[in-house]
Amino acid sequence: MNRCRGMLALTALVVLTVGLPVALYRFGGSPVPERLPSVHQVIAGLLHKDNGTLAIAAIRDVSWLAWLGFALSPRCRRRSGGGGHRSCTSGGCRERLASSWRWRR
Repeated sequence: MNRCRGMLALTALVVLTVGLPVALYRFGGSPVPERLPSVHQVIAGLLHKDNGTLAIAAIRDVSWLAWLGFALSPRCRRRSGGGGHRSCTSGGCRERLASSWRWRR
């Protein structure tokens, strides 16, 4: 039973690690721009009314960053020995970001 569960988990990890970037690239495009925009283009893009392209680009980039965090987490776990040691779970970028976003009253 544990062997079957492990194989299922490994299959899910591989499918998500490989399948998600394929889907992101197919529907959102590459996260790396062909060329960097000039300062004038950035300012013009931020000052004019958005037709949805800026929001879609932001969602695409955040999705790629989320996938990168997901893809790197097994490496961190493997490097720390897989037992959830402090080197893997405490002080990480995601944990610091999550703790800074607590609801404040």
